[in-house]
Amino acid sequence: MGLTHEICVGSADLEEGCLAYYDEKRHQIIINLNYLMKSKGAEVVKSLIHECTHAYQYEQVILYQSMDKKTRNLLLFHDASIYATEFTNYVDGKQEQDFEHYYNQKVEVDARKAGKKGARKYMKMAEKYWQEQQDEL
Repeated sequence: MGLTHEICVGSADLEEGCLAYYDEKRHQIIINLNYLMKSKGAEVVKSLIHECTHAYQYEQVILYQSMDKKTRNLLLFHDASIYATEFTNYVDGKQEQDFEHYYNQKVEVDARKAGKKGARKYMKMAEKYWQEQQDEL
């Protein structure tokens, strides 16, 4: 994704319903240990890509906020303007009545799309790799 920093990945016992999260201050993805132990590889890859997308979105916001107003108006930065607003007023969905708002935030919609698409891509690459390894045996 061309991020300006590395991302650390760890696991922890997280509250029920939280599969993973990205901590933008520490540049760290934390995956729910229970989810990690019980999920299929593709699901974990999807979650990792989802959270990496949040890291990318934060980078877009930082860049966007560093620009003058005229440059910010470029269509190229439209999503970043929305991300900036949503991250400032982020709804985490922990309250049942907030779940729909959480789910429909652009930062979440875009991260889910990236997670699904990226997981398919990486799993196809992994399948190809394992097939090549089997063919060599």
